Amino acid sequence: MSSSALLPGGRPDSTLVGGQTDHLVFARLVAQALLAYDPSTDFTARNQDLLNAAAPAPYGDEARLAQDLTALTPSGPALDSMRKNRTTVTLDLTDVEVSVWAANRLAGIGASPGVYGIDVTGQQTITTKGGPPTAVPVALGITVACPPATTFCTLDGVLPAHLQDALGSK
Repeated sequence: MSSSALLPGGRPDSTLVGGQTDHLVFARLVAQALLAYDPSTDFTARNQDLLNAAAPAPYGDEARLAQDLTALTPSGPALDSMRKNRTTVTLDLTDVEVSVWAANRLAGIGASPGVYGIDVTGQQTITTKGGPPTAVPVALGITVACPPATTFCTLDGVLPAHLQDALGSK
């Protein structure tokens, strides 16, 4: 096999998360990219960069991922207020682990090795000009395809809750 032959998802195009092969490191980088920002953050560029790491079919759906990213992106009056008040958001991740619930679901449908559902827990600290910092607990569910399913870790989806909480009734 030539070195130019790549498995699906073999292009590590994302500068934020590209080239990773460890699913937990990848999930940590995705969470950091999504949940930590400041007034100068270019959210369109951030989202495009994360889309560059989109999982290929059959592991992902780029259009659905774009919707997930849009749902987690400040916009309109919230974005205007964030910029006007020079809001900075930092992130302290306390737990990044494979979801037992998702692992059982994936095993039940015969998912490829390297496909994971990961629960992320942490705390955002929101600081605005002239105000005290505010701590906010956060939880994300991140679905990924990593080696051996793909050459590098790729992003399938991001949900604003742990996977069982977001998908448990589906």
